[in-house]
Amino acid sequence: MVTPWSHQVAAAELARDGRHVVSTGTASGKSLAYQLPILTRLTDNPRSRALYLSPTKALGHDQLRSVAALTSAVPGLIVSPRPL
Repeated sequence: MVTPWSHQVAAAELARDGRHVVSTGTASGKSLAYQLPILTRLTDNPRSRALYLSPTKALGHDQLRSVAALTSAVPGLIVSPRPL
């Protein structure tokens, strides 16, 4: 991903500010909209933690790959499918 879609930016900003986010259709970029504020918080505060719960193994695996790709260049940020 090079540039987020406008709806991803808008949703990420709402989530970061603690506001409600309206959902959209499948494969529209909702995941990135919630991942960006979480990753921002994690990089801003090394003591922060995040837990992602998925309704299916396939979706969880897909999200893990996505977040791992986004964070691959962030030193000290660990993405793991298991507790450390």
